[in-house]
Amino acid sequence: TKAEAQLTRALAIANRDAGTDVNQRATLLLEAAILQSEKSNFRLAESVVKQAIALIGDNRPPQDPILFRANVTKAHVLAQSGAARQALDTLRPLLQIKPQGPDSDVQISDLLDVLEYAENLSGNYDLAILYSNRKLALDRKLYGDSHAAVGFDMANLAAAKASLGQIPQAEALYRNAIGIISVWYGDRHPNVLLELTSLTPILLTEGKTSEAREILGRVIAAQNPSMTDAMPLR
Repeated sequence: TKAEAQLTRALAIANRDAGTDVNQRATLLLEAAILQSEKSNFRLAESVVKQAIALIGDNRPPQDPILFRANVTKAHVLAQSGAARQALDTLRPLLQIKPQGPDSDVQISDLLDVLEYAENLSGNYDLAILYSNRKLALDRKLYGDSHAAVGFDMANLAAAKASLGQIPQAEALYRNAIGIISVWYGDRHPNVLLELTSLTPILLTEGKTSEAREILGRVIAAQNPSMTDAMPLR
């Protein structure tokens, strides 16, 4: 398959030069694993993560940045495949570790992102909110208040708030998230349309039917330009 061909090329690049830095090779493998996981090729992704961890070896301290990243990537793949509890078993011990290096805060942000996702999948919404808030604060520190990462953090936090029935807070967070993300990507980008779609049931719950209908119409028009003049939603 095309996915397998991409993986084969990545592995060939990672292993073709015995003199290549181990960290660089492991990083390439981990990036390949994320790519395959995003495409729902979970078995391939898990296999690549195992190869990366084997390459890294078992003689490094837990705060080693490449080993830390490998464990977060492993959990990322597990969570996306639906094995949220297994992911959490990998992630929770990492909370006690401060990774080494100049990108320590970025690595912790990545950890909090996967933790929030896995806790949300497991129905642990209070913990998901806890980790979402921590990631939001950290990303604001790293990137500033108007960065796209902050917008995505707000959207994740909004979803967790909505799951707990905290509807007004969820609405405010979704609106702020959409405002930030649309500046970065444009009003018709799939990321923006996704968050607009997520806002719609919040508005319906609050009785804001007209606005919900208008937003759904915008989303449909953006996804299907030929339907712009179609019959309005009822």
